[in-house]
Amino acid sequence: MLVEDELKAFIKSEYKSMLAFSKAVGIPYPTLDSMFKRGIMNAGAQNVLKMCAFLGISADSLGDGEIVARDTSGLKLSTHEVELIQKYRALDERGKRAVDETLEREYGYTKPFEQDSSNAIGAG
Repeated sequence: MLVEDELKAFIKSEYKSMLAFSKAVGIPYPTLDSMFKRGIMNAGAQNVLKMCAFLGISADSLGDGEIVARDTSGLKLSTHEVELIQKYRALDERGKRAVDETLEREYGYTKPFEQDSSNAIGAG
């Protein structure tokens, strides 16, 4: 899949349409449409940087053909992780609760056992 297709899918997961996104980001729709038709790498740097900043994605990674969340905490997200976040955001509250409960249950199950004085053998 081309990075333009991935980026368009990413945008559409957050906005109703490319037109709605163009209004939100402040890039005229014909300009945005041209960016995707001609290719992101052929677009003006100012518009690409504006779009990346607005979406919270790394312009450097986009240049490498990947959609990666902008590194704000030293933690890099893979394309797969970004897709999972998109899917999570698309869920209703019941679905999000189910995912949260599963993550907590699985994380707690796989988390190394932390021994403290209250559960140590012979405590009590």
